[in-house]
Amino acid sequence: MSKGRILAVDDEQFFRVLYEDLLGGEGYAVRTVEDGGGAITLLEREPFDIVVMDVIMPGEDGVRTAERIKERWPDVEILLVTSLRDVKVAVSAMQRGASDFLTKPLNPDELVAVVARLFERSAAAREHHRLLDENIFYLESLGVVHRGLGIVATLDLDEVGEAILERVLSETSAQGGILWLPSEDNPDRLVLHTVRGLVSTDREPREMSWSAHALAPWFERGEAVPEPSAGGEVSDDLAQGNAFFLPFLKGRSPALLIKITDKVAGNQFGPDDLRKAAILGPLAVTAVCNARAHRRHARRSIRDPRTQAYDIEYFKNYLQAEILKSARFRRTFSLLALRITNIAELRRTHEPARLRHRVEDLVGAIARAIREIDVLGWHHDDEFFILLPETDYLGSLVLRRRIVESLSRSEDPEPIRAMVTSATFPRDGESMKGLIRQLKARMMREQSHYPMRQGLEARPHWELVSTLMADEASLVGEERHFGHRDAMFLRRGRFPEAFFARIQRALLEEIERDPVTRGVAYLGLGELRPDEPLLAIHPPEGHPATQIFAIGAASGHADGDIHPANRWVTPLPVPDGAIRDHRFALFLSEDAAYGFYARRGHEGLRGFHTADPGLVENLIFKLQREYGLQFQF
Repeated sequence: MSKGRILAVDDEQFFRVLYEDLLGGEGYAVRTVEDGGGAITLLEREPFDIVVMDVIMPGEDGVRTAERIKERWPDVEILLVTSLRDVKVAVSAMQRGASDFLTKPLNPDELVAVVARLFERSAAAREHHRLLDENIFYLESLGVVHRGLGIVATLDLDEVGEAILERVLSETSAQGGILWLPSEDNPDRLVLHTVRGLVSTDREPREMSWSAHALAPWFERGEAVPEPSAGGEVSDDLAQGNAFFLPFLKGRSPALLIKITDKVAGNQFGPDDLRKAAILGPLAVTAVCNARAHRRHARRSIRDPRTQAYDIEYFKNYLQAEILKSARFRRTFSLLALRITNIAELRRTHEPARLRHRVEDLVGAIARAIREIDVLGWHHDDEFFILLPETDYLGSLVLRRRIVESLSRSEDPEPIRAMVTSATFPRDGESMKGLIRQLKARMMREQSHYPMRQGLEARPHWELVSTLMADEASLVGEERHFGHRDAMFLRRGRFPEAFFARIQRALLEEIERDPVTRGVAYLGLGELRPDEPLLAIHPPEGHPATQIFAIGAASGHADGDIHPANRWVTPLPVPDGAIRDHRFALFLSEDAAYGFYARRGHEGLRGFHTADPGLVENLIFKLQREYGLQFQF
């Protein structure tokens, strides 16, 4: 390894050979050129520590060349060589930046000594610059840390998210930022938590998998990586880009993921931006971990140890925060209310301790049935609320059904009876008052139909359908709750043969009109024939969010292998006489509910139809249970 690199510039070949032999023999790497222009060209291609140059050369002299070198490469040491008569010129050149000069004829020992001295000075200058750069880097890093201390100044997780993005965007001059945090019940699932600046939330995923992401190799190493192009390619230049993902780890597990976009003035993010973001990383990880630990401790302190239900004041605060977050990120969530309807009767027949024990058992069972991210609040002895984040109206029906069926299976001689209603943000309200008002209104409506609802739960699907189709005069005992005057939610009667076909067309038109709203439709066709109009038509392009199922006996298809032209419809062959004898339509979405059942008679179709969401929901779940249908909301 050479001591250093020397560029020798002289128009005389004798001196170029001298420099190569003499200085090369001292361990230096020596390159030679014959004029100033060649020196500039070589310096542009290769680094040098010292330039040894003659003053008098054809074309541009050594003094002018020395000035040009110092302008572009100020750290290069320049040793000028001149005759005695040109000493004044050499001294003038030193005043303009040259390091030293020697006179011809050259003394080899003096040349070696001067070059060695210049190398010592060059090494000292490099060390000075290195220490200066280190000090500047340290001071800059210290400034980034000092400015970032606000990130750990709060224990509120939402405020932490805002503080992290505010600081990262400020340090990197980014105009937009997105923060994803790992789900507490599944660290591999990243959930959108905070957005700041010029960001369209519609274009960013609300959830993503850390390990299955296209950039997972970089994520797992905690390395910043540019956002891939539209074609999925990652730039070869990993230090520059218009948008970057910044993954941060806690040990080897994901702690948080940040995306920065749109650097000010249209510039690209560079290494300095990524360095500053990396300095903030440990602070951000610590802040998120502290906030989550605080939330867990806070929950435990305001959480009933037996039922895991939260104090209602905490629940209200949590609900208000969820409203603000969902409004900002255009998310949905559902709120369930459960009220024990026979609490007064139970108080008369139970000791207070036994009644509380039974209610705690009920609430504890609900707490075990909900997800980790769901929140259960205990309002009164007879009233509870459940917050279901990221859950729409149809999704809330699943938990409602579980609770109702759990209560109906009780073998206690004095069972707890309860009503469960739900409201969904923003469909049913965009404020806490609006959602609670909707829940109370639905609770009152349910209470007016409560005896009838109890009768619904006790009957299997076809028994319930038979009761609802029966004439009012034929109903006896508890069945009278389903009579015309009490059951304002349905209408019985005779229908023309074409009525069922009109219902099918109306449902398809409604789904085509609003293809993005989630829903489910079951159509009982009696028999599944390829020429059945519902199965034979060709629908518009695309697939709606509503699932459509056609149920019937597989006429002429013993293996049940039916391929309808209507790709919107999934055929479900069922070898059952009741299915063959009935025509029915069940449709439930976030915005509408409709049910129709009829049997063929001598005078056309006789049956009932309803627009009551509770009854339609009940019939759908009972139909699913009757035939083991796997579709879930």
